[in-house]
Amino acid sequence: MASTLGKISETLLPPRFRPYVTFRWVTVFVLVLFACDVTLKSLIRVTPDVIARFQSEPLTHPAVFIPYNLAVLIGFLWIYTTRRNQKYYLARVILYGLLLGAVGGQLVGWLVPFRT
Repeated sequence: MASTLGKISETLLPPRFRPYVTFRWVTVFVLVLFACDVTLKSLIRVTPDVIARFQSEPLTHPAVFIPYNLAVLIGFLWIYTTRRNQKYYLARVILYGLLLGAVGGQLVGWLVPFRT
């Protein structure tokens, strides 16, 4: 009898696509999305009132970033500590992509200014 994780992964990801779900391909995919995000943020003009609204949101507060970054760190540590267990490979790859995308989104928010 298959495990619950196996049943979910078979439903969400057909077996013919599984050879492409690797750490390398997920990294490439996230880097392409990161480049698209940087390009769009640097090309699209935004009015100053929209920029002020983005900067006044509570998501830019350190009280949000500290737990957020701790959760990202714990996620990366879980991926690292379970690297020898092939049972969770697919879950590790998907979590890695999510965490890498979160780090990339944070970097874009901090390093690429809005264009006015």
